[in-house]
Amino acid sequence: FFQAEDGIRDSVAARGLGDVYKRQCYHKPAYGTAKPPNGTNDSSKDPLAKKIIKNWCPLFDKYRVTAVFENDHHTYKRTHPLRANRIDRKKGILYLGDGCWGVDTRAVPKPSELWYLAKAESKRHLICVTIQNGKPFYVAYEADGKVIDQHA
Repeated sequence: FFQAEDGIRDSVAARGLGDVYKRQCYHKPAYGTAKPPNGTNDSSKDPLAKKIIKNWCPLFDKYRVTAVFENDHHTYKRTHPLRANRIDRKKGILYLGDGCWGVDTRAVPKPSELWYLAKAESKRHLICVTIQNGKPFYVAYEADGKVIDQHA
């Protein structure tokens, strides 16, 4: 975690899309859906998730990342826009994932059960991102083409 700022700053700058669309992708989620620690259904309480929230998420905020793609939990999720570990509908970052294509899915909590979840499904998926009128548009698809979720 100690070199995170250099890595995040450099990867955001290297994307070449300016302020239009900055994204990050990594394996273990900060705001997961399906692998909470014992005694809670909140995956953001996992020790590694807490480190990501403490060390990386402030950098995502600082460098105005648009979206973060997280993996590992084998579900579909979209968070509310988050900034400083709270919902911020104007300046927040979407956390999308949680990496599920070609593997068994896991059960997910209802979005109303976790403050950060806007949408969660126990489904294999692909997330398609397009830039429309200078803003990202996200559509999550199942293998048969059925739309699971979309967000502008």
